Amino acid sequence: MDPSRYSELFHSEAREHLGTLTRLLLELERDPERPGVVEQLFRSVHTLKGSSAAMGYQSASEVAHALEELLARLRQGSLAIGPTTIDLLLQGADALERAIEHPEEGASAVVLDRLAAYVEAGAPSRTAAPASSAGPAATPDSGAPTSAGPAHRVKVRLESDTALPAVRATLVLRAARSLGEVSQIQPPEASILAGELQGPFAFVIHGEATPEQIEAAVRSAGEVAEVEVNPLATTEGEPERTRPREDRTPRLGPIVRVPQSRLDALVDQVGELIIARDRLRRTVAEPAEADPELAESLEGVSRLIDDLREEIMRLRMVPVGEVFDRFPRMVRDAARRLDRRVELEISGREEEVDRGLLNEVADLLVHLLRNAVDHGIEPPEERERAGKPRVGRIRLSAIREASMVRIEVADDGRGLQRERILATAVKRGLIEAPDRHLSDQEIWALLTTPGFSTSERVTDVSGRGVGLDMVRTRAQALGGSLEVRSEAGKGATFTLRIPLSLTLVRALRFEAGGAYYSVPLSGVVEVAELVDYDGHSLQVRGETLPALDLRVLFAGGSGSPGRENVAVVVVEFGGEKAGLIVAALEGQHQAVVKPVDLPEGALPIFGGATILPDGRPSLILDPARTVAFATGRADLSARA
Repeated sequence: MDPSRYSELFHSEAREHLGTLTRLLLELERDPERPGVVEQLFRSVHTLKGSSAAMGYQSASEVAHALEELLARLRQGSLAIGPTTIDLLLQGADALERAIEHPEEGASAVVLDRLAAYVEAGAPSRTAAPASSAGPAATPDSGAPTSAGPAHRVKVRLESDTALPAVRATLVLRAARSLGEVSQIQPPEASILAGELQGPFAFVIHGEATPEQIEAAVRSAGEVAEVEVNPLATTEGEPERTRPREDRTPRLGPIVRVPQSRLDALVDQVGELIIARDRLRRTVAEPAEADPELAESLEGVSRLIDDLREEIMRLRMVPVGEVFDRFPRMVRDAARRLDRRVELEISGREEEVDRGLLNEVADLLVHLLRNAVDHGIEPPEERERAGKPRVGRIRLSAIREASMVRIEVADDGRGLQRERILATAVKRGLIEAPDRHLSDQEIWALLTTPGFSTSERVTDVSGRGVGLDMVRTRAQALGGSLEVRSEAGKGATFTLRIPLSLTLVRALRFEAGGAYYSVPLSGVVEVAELVDYDGHSLQVRGETLPALDLRVLFAGGSGSPGRENVAVVVVEFGGEKAGLIVAALEGQHQAVVKPVDLPEGALPIFGGATILPDGRPSLILDPARTVAFATGRADLSARA
């Protein structure tokens, strides 16, 4: 077996286990008596030890073995679960992650020594009585039952073309251990991990699970051809029976892991296919009208392309929980460094965004959460004096809003301090004097000024003046926004709005200044007739809106076009609206968004470009930047 062939699969599954380890350790810290957590930790570490050994990651296997020894003591009850234990386990998890991501560095000798010393110091003597009436827990390869309840002998045969039999067999054993104690593994697990698995393997599982539940769990590991489950009391002397592969037990299908680069390439190809489809429609429009068969074929191809686009976009969508689950550990560590007590509540893990946006969102949330811990949550004593619980709360949530996802970071801390922000703004020359007439939103906007920070000290958590400005800038670059709300003494809320996807969007095409442009339909509120326009604002349904006459702006600022045969496109973002005056509307189309580098001095309202059905390029307006420009929050001098 050549382990290097399966490196990507190994790392992908290892990262999932490492994320599970961190999550479970934080759960154990909050509730040391919660049943089953230590057992789940033991199984994850045991799986990582086996798969690391099979892949030749000896350092990772050593760290996992040391963690396994400590967890075994916890299972036996010979070590207590306390702050020191949790800290050491988290250090071990960090060392395990480093050993997997950077195997050339070797295992951390310091962490290995700490784990070994802690286990040795807490271990009972050889003559001591067991810690509980049940006695010490047996190791996974033990030959005797370790728990009460029915026992079943399980025989498993993997698919003949299984890419990594040792790892797949380990996943089968992990799935079985989720139902009960596993023993009598044949061939021995060490032989399986060494790559010596040549045929079926078997084991005994003790617990209350039914044969159907056992088989479903085993098959959920994937690439399982046959499963035989027999009660232990009746298997001796009976011929082996093989269950047919087809059954009515619901189970997960096989999961295929695909590199993101291939998904990106597939999306680009589908985008080009959509452009080609639209050009074909334009070319054969008149012949198709005269030929019903041609029109029907063209419509069928169009539907298939749209269905293909939807399926591919679904492939790129991933739950934000993949990012959210990284943060409990980060918040815990930041709070401890600052002597704060903080609980992080997470909701909306299931909401999905484009895979390409996920890491961008993660970077933005790191800054917002660190600011919440450092600037928002007060020290326990200060909270107690204010009549608050000593433990502060930060809420991280995600909510779907049409083609956007709203992500909020809210804390119940001291809130934003108006006077302190104004004083800092005066000191930095952003305003001449503390203007008491500024609205809250105008004051909160000062926080996103480059380099702005009210922190009196620089720490490894925050205080360097590079946080909120970076968050706002990058959110806008993604076609999103950052909003701030706060109430003195009750906390602050930072809201990110991010589009679900940046690749394929439905857009409204219009003409202005002699060229065609597009704006995403997700940002269009309505289209109206131009009635009352004074050169700066216009009236739509009794509402006064800031206006941009794109006919003039896109023509270089010259001319005084009339008001005949023109339309107003009302765009909205972050609760603010603006009216765009255009020469003519050209209808909707599927826009394949391409990045574009605009020349210096260009209007700061564009977010990309697309190709029109006739082959001409078309710039795409970004609703967030356009509204900011129209309301005066963008630099008007940026245009030539």
